[in-house]
Amino acid sequence: MREWTYPLLFVVMTALSVVVLVMGEVGIGGAGVALFGAGGVAYVVLTRDRSRPAERSGSSGGTRHGTLPGLNRYTAATGGLVFVQSTVAVGAGLLGSAGFVVAGLVMVTVPAPMVALGGVLAVAFFGMTLVVCATALLRRIGIVLVPDGVYLRTPAGSAWVRWEDLARVQVADGVRFVAASPERTVLTGLDRALHGINRRRFGMDVAFPGRFLRSSDDVVVETISGVLRDPASRPALADPAHRDAR
Repeated sequence: MREWTYPLLFVVMTALSVVVLVMGEVGIGGAGVALFGAGGVAYVVLTRDRSRPAERSGSSGGTRHGTLPGLNRYTAATGGLVFVQSTVAVGAGLLGSAGFVVAGLVMVTVPAPMVALGGVLAVAFFGMTLVVCATALLRRIGIVLVPDGVYLRTPAGSAWVRWEDLARVQVADGVRFVAASPERTVLTGLDRALHGINRRRFGMDVAFPGRFLRSSDDVVVETISGVLRDPASRPALADPAHRDAR
C-alpha cells in the first residue's frame, strides 16, 4: 500500500468513532476516538524519517556484521552486513494491531450499518497486520548483504538475489527489489506465491517492509545501490571474523 493509506485508515476509523459518539454510544465512541486517534499519532511517530547522521555512517546500531537463518542455503559466505530488525517498531505494530482488532470487533456490535462496516474493515485490515507483525517477531527478519548477493528474510518468506541479477532497489512504502533476471531470483513462502502479481502490478520481484528495520528506507536503498554500482566493494561485506579465512 502507498504511504497515505495507513494514515487515511486511522482518520476514517476516528471519524466513525465520532459518529458513534454523536449517536449516544459514549463508551464505545469515546474509546474509538481515543484508540484510533492515539493510534494515528503513534503511527506517525513510529514511521517518521529515522535517517540520522549516525545511521548514515553505519554506527547507530541499524546495521551489524553477522548472518540470518537460511543464508547458508544460498551462499558459502558465513556472514555479511545485516540491516537489523527493529523489535520496538514490530512490537508496537503488534500491540497496536491487536488493539484495533478488538476495537473493530466491538464496533461490529453497534446497530449502525456504517459503523459495523467500519468494524469489519478494521478487523480485516488490522488482523492482517497483526499476523505480519507476529510473524516478523518470530522469524527474526532482516536483510543481509554478502559478497555474492543479497538475502532477505521477510515476514512472508525469503529471497536470494545475486548481485549480477539485481537491476535496482527503490523506496516505495518499504524497500523494493527489481531483478534483471527474475527467473534466477530464489523466493520462498508467500513471497514466491505473490511473485507474478508483484511483477505485473508493481514492477518488482520482492519487497521488504522498511518500517521493520532500525535503519530508514533511504539508508537501506543508498547502501545497497552503492554496493551494486561498485563491485570492488563487495568483498568487504564479509563478516570480519571470517574475512581472513576467505
